[in-house]
Amino acid sequence: YKHIATNGNGCMAKDSIMINVHSLTFSLVQDTVYICDGDSVQLLGPPSMTLYSWYDEFSVVGDIQNIYVNPNITTQYNLSVTDSLGASAMDSLIVVVRSIPIVAIPQNDTTISLGACDSIFGPSGFDIYDWHENGISTYSTQDIEVCPVDTSQYLLYATNQYGCMGSDSINV
Repeated sequence: YKHIATNGNGCMAKDSIMINVHSLTFSLVQDTVYICDGDSVQLLGPPSMTLYSWYDEFSVVGDIQNIYVNPNITTQYNLSVTDSLGASAMDSLIVVVRSIPIVAIPQNDTTISLGACDSIFGPSGFDIYDWHENGISTYSTQDIEVCPVDTSQYLLYATNQYGCMGSDSINV
């Protein structure tokens, strides 16, 4: 802007000023994050801001660049930031909470004779099966055949297509 002023004596003076408009924009790294019920996730804000305000529908949940959240239902998180020049911007993301799958071994605890074997059938529909015999990972198939020499617990950790894990056990 240029300004010319004249006083009552007809003297003129000139001056100018340049105005720079500063605006702030940013985008969070992800629009949607998926977690399993009971898990937490770190939400990442942009670097080098002077003020951060993370909030959900109900309250402020953090005032630093990166925060950890562990919602038990799908939740939208908003981030408002301010830079060193006072410009502000906001973005949001949704944390989708996937439920823990129900894993149910269809058999009850059973008794077998010493030296005998038994088949244990895992439930169908899971992507990963991880059987533990007395605390040690031993099998990775849906169904297993076991020949214990003593009473043993077989614990199955089964993971669904979303990476969420549930468990069940049987004693033989």
